[in-house]
Amino acid sequence: DLGLEQGIIVKSLGNGKLARYTDIREGFIITKVNDRPVKSVKEFNELIRSKKTGELVILSGTYKNTRQNEFNYAFRK
Repeated sequence: DLGLEQGIIVKSLGNGKLARYTDIREGFIITKVNDRPVKSVKEFNELIRSKKTGELVILSGTYKNTRQNEFNYAFRK
């Protein structure tokens, strides 16, 4: 148990911007998008859709088996 109250797990990256422009790995638990808490995939999708093309998106979260509390991955939509 990670003691998280929110978050969604990255199950697959495909060939999108996350795979191309960040070091994010499958299994990453996204807890925030631009400091806004994420509790569901629907909420995550809404936050991403609200960003304009070229706008900076910062995904914050953690991995299950790591000692570091938070990782941040940034990319432009």
